Amino acid sequence: MTDLFAAYSPELGEVLFSEFSVFAMGLHYFDRETREVVRLRCARVNGCDLCKSQRWVDDNGLPISQEVSAAIDAYESADLPEEQKAALRIVDAFLNNPSAAADQGFRARAYEHFDASQILSLLLDSMKWSAAKIGVALELDEPNGSAMYFDETGAQHILA
Repeated sequence: MTDLFAAYSPELGEVLFSEFSVFAMGLHYFDRETREVVRLRCARVNGCDLCKSQRWVDDNGLPISQEVSAAIDAYESADLPEEQKAALRIVDAFLNNPSAAADQGFRARAYEHFDASQILSLLLDSMKWSAAKIGVALELDEPNGSAMYFDETGAQHILA
């Protein structure tokens, strides 16, 4: 998908996939599994086949478990930690109905689990992964099944 931006709008690609992405992924408020759950939820809501096929691996090259990955679609009734469910509620609100975040009850429930920096981090992660909607809209989201990781600076590395 990065090639799309190189061909049509290299400036936009640089901002989205380099500067903004590195900034967002350089934040370290959550563990990799929680961030991967958020990424996969964004992939499913946004309908990005590329994103759904990729896996974020840990230092040993291992993705999150298949059970956790499968639980994302029905997370409210799944056996996931409450913090991950709360993160997914925030992501769903952001992706599907951003004005829901203005509801005092919704915000109070979010603050039961996270502070303002963590909530902002979740929203930035959601924005980063939602840049893939451009590829979905242009039917450039071909699945490739690659593995990826992010180094300490937030730079993304794709593995074969």
